[in-house]
Amino acid sequence: MKIFVTGGTGFIGRHLIRVLEGNQVLVLTRERPFWASSTRADWLIGDLEQTDLWESRLIEFSPEACIHLAWDGLPDYSKEISEKNVVLGMNLFSVLQKTFIRKIVALGSCREYGDFQGQALEVQDLNPENHFALAKVQTCEFFSDSCRRAGIGLVWLRIFFSYGPGQRNVALLPTVVNALEKSEIPSVKSPGSAQDFIYISDVTRAIAMTATLSNVEGVFNVGCGQLTQVGDFVNLISTEFGSKYRIEFLGTPSGIFASTDKLKNSTGWEPIFSVRQGVAETVKALRRNLV
Repeated sequence: MKIFVTGGTGFIGRHLIRVLEGNQVLVLTRERPFWASSTRADWLIGDLEQTDLWESRLIEFSPEACIHLAWDGLPDYSKEISEKNVVLGMNLFSVLQKTFIRKIVALGSCREYGDFQGQALEVQDLNPENHFALAKVQTCEFFSDSCRRAGIGLVWLRIFFSYGPGQRNVALLPTVVNALEKSEIPSVKSPGSAQDFIYISDVTRAIAMTATLSNVEGVFNVGCGQLTQVGDFVNLISTEFGSKYRIEFLGTPSGIFASTDKLKNSTGWEPIFSVRQGVAETVKALRRNLV
């Protein structure tokens, strides 16, 4: 299958490119990454602000599907950057509709649900509370309307709290590992809060399945489907690291977690990695990079 990918050098993208092996993949990137030679993907130099520089190459490639991961400026969630990303999504679609593309898979966020507590269904009312979440909702609305008019299938994946090797260093798991490596006490905010942590391999498998399986369209949650308190997550990291450090915390788990029945019924997908297994894999990978 011919698949065009934006954002292929980001956290999710780096893992996804390898999952897509066996397909003919073209990746849009500002710079060819140093690890590009270890993949079978082709790399197209450019960005979503100047589509005229690579439009003809994409039309020549003639993708069957596009996986839109790109989100410029992260971790900047400001109004300016968020609104810019809505426009970049529009720019992308303006080029894609000139090809014979059949499906677009784009990434949303559980933050589209706002401060909802409990199990979130895809039909849940949306209540974006920041510029980033609002921009995701607006992008989804744009793609939904545009794809419907153009006869293109759309998959919108609301990703919950993904983690794994290759995260930004400011993310919770690498922050804790880096502190433990220096024999420091990790700085952890709100250890009693809870999140639906989903390991990166499960996320990329969901993306690949929805892109390559026929007759799969719509909005889907991608999460582990259960809550884990941040304090428990940190203690798992410490255990896998081999440290005796433990964080004490109080509180009953509360927060938002994914209903994944719709995705499972449509594709057969379900998470393979438990939180403990995902943390163990990530800590091992991080420690290899630290020594």
